[in-house]
Amino acid sequence: SVMADHADDVRRLKNFRRPVLIVTGSKTISFHRRIDDILATHLHMVERAELPGDHGAPVALQAEFVSTIKAFLMRHR
Repeated sequence: SVMADHADDVRRLKNFRRPVLIVTGSKTISFHRRIDDILATHLHMVERAELPGDHGAPVALQAEFVSTIKAFLMRHR
């Protein structure tokens, strides 16, 4: 519901110069995948990771999610 009301210009993301990790579930519905794709296109330094499962994969697979984040943070200290 927030996305429908969002009025900012996505092109502003090009100015964000920090590493970003986008985590997607392998069975995440296309609508949410599209949002991730748009963000990845507009962010300067983006990495993507995919976890098994749907949109709730980070909650369902907490250990794998935390491991993914830790590895990302170690690469970008």
